[in-house]
Amino acid sequence: MFKFRPWGFWLVLWRWPLFSKGPRYKLKLLYFKKGGKCSLQRHALRSEVWRFVFGGGSMDVEHHKSPASDVMCGIVVHVPVNVWHQYHADHSATLVLETQRGICLESDIERAQ
Repeated sequence: MFKFRPWGFWLVLWRWPLFSKGPRYKLKLLYFKKGGKCSLQRHALRSEVWRFVFGGGSMDVEHHKSPASDVMCGIVVHVPVNVWHQYHADHSATLVLETQRGICLESDIERAQ
């Protein structure tokens, strides 16, 4: 699955189990163009681990700058279930490898108003 977004795009690389309504693991590649940012969001059914492959920006976790608020290549950020988070590629274009664990449905997104 591949989706363009105003901030860039995402691509599902792998999911397990493959044939189920809610896979327990999903691996996504996220590309943020410079200046792009995703919505402030949280997930009730899954946790996420963001591994920054290249680029840099700022990561907001639970409405506060995380210890890794200025992220760059090699940084790993853990986002537990039900924790608000948002990434802003304010330094440069960014590539992120996102690992999801739990019930990994695209519909499991609550966006802040």
